Amino acid sequence: MSFLKHLPPMLALPLELRDRIYADVLLYSHRSAQFLRVCRQIYLEAQKFIFKRPLSFDSQVELYGWLKMVGTKNLHHVTSVSLRLQDIDLSPLLSSLNRYMPRLHCWDLYEIELETLSDALLRLSNIHSFTISKATPYLNHSYLYREFLFSFSVLVGRCHKKLRHMTLEEDLPSLGFLASMQNLRSFQFTGSSIAPPGDAAAILTKLPLLTELAIVAQPAKPATPSFGAQRQFSARGHSQSLTADVLRNLRPLVSFAIHEESALGSSEGTFFNPDFFGALTDAHRLSLRTLRLSLDFNPDINCQSALHNFLHDSWVQRLDISWPNLDPEILERLLPRSIQSLRVSVESYAGAFDILWGIIRSRAETPFLHEVFLVADWATLDYCQDAYEVYGITSSELDLAVTELRHSGIRTLKTSHLGFDIK
Repeated sequence: MSFLKHLPPMLALPLELRDRIYADVLLYSHRSAQFLRVCRQIYLEAQKFIFKRPLSFDSQVELYGWLKMVGTKNLHHVTSVSLRLQDIDLSPLLSSLNRYMPRLHCWDLYEIELETLSDALLRLSNIHSFTISKATPYLNHSYLYREFLFSFSVLVGRCHKKLRHMTLEEDLPSLGFLASMQNLRSFQFTGSSIAPPGDAAAILTKLPLLTELAIVAQPAKPATPSFGAQRQFSARGHSQSLTADVLRNLRPLVSFAIHEESALGSSEGTFFNPDFFGALTDAHRLSLRTLRLSLDFNPDINCQSALHNFLHDSWVQRLDISWPNLDPEILERLLPRSIQSLRVSVESYAGAFDILWGIIRSRAETPFLHEVFLVADWATLDYCQDAYEVYGITSSELDLAVTELRHSGIRTLKTSHLGFDIK
């Protein structure tokens, strides 16, 4: 083994340990890939982790270019892709007006693009997670774009039979594209579609492995006038496809999330309301282990009471909760006895202090809680020179609360400056 003395310390480690280091350095997009330039052996061993990172493309043209650049050797390592589908260029239709050229129809160009997309998706043979990102808002799309988007969604299911996680950031005419995704375990969408709730129920209830559902909802907007094939849908506008009745009929869920922006001045959301928590109580009380709630409004007393009633009888182990001016006393009452991990947003040092002391006071009722995350823009809070003057509390007092919390049995306490995120 004397030859090991001449190797860099990194290469003297077993390959299993080197792989762990490669993963820690390269699996996150904010980490530098310059690590691959250290030496040839590290490049050969570690380059696969670049492909294992979640990949994001702002257009299918960007995806095509990337596939052409990287070749085929490492494509089987790609498991997570996010794609923002852009409308296609219809200018070739003008060329087809020349009497010496065959006449083209609009949908012919979309069919050609879908064939190209199919070839690209088939090259990525090991995709487990796919996100169809929201279209760029300031771009004008043709009247066929929505049908093009739906056809692409169907294509994703046909090309990726192993798909486990699907995120849809756009409203579509229906959720029928999910029918081919029989391995789907997690689905995140807007909660709306053009089809009625009965259609959504018929699809979602037939997914045998679906146990995680997330809703990312924005205030309802009036339907935009449309033309041609879409007229029959847009005349009715988008409707709520996930209702309390649909939720009640789903197979028992392990994880449920609501990220909702409400209409101005409202204290009750489309999904964050007593009916939904009643459905969770009826159908998912014993199965649900993770509940994640992120709101841009402060829910009224009826919504808070419904949430409390559900959590009181549930087996939820992880609770993520965020809404403006969250009252620590309300949070204290919400904590279920089964909770093990709590993630909560805070807006000030004083809020963090009150929440920590509330957790300390409730330790007898939450004996399994061992992990607390305070999520806030700590960089902004630390910018204030005099924390006592601005927030009514000193950093030393907050440190005292943290110390008491650790003494109460909490093994993990972390703070984050990244902000609350439903993903």
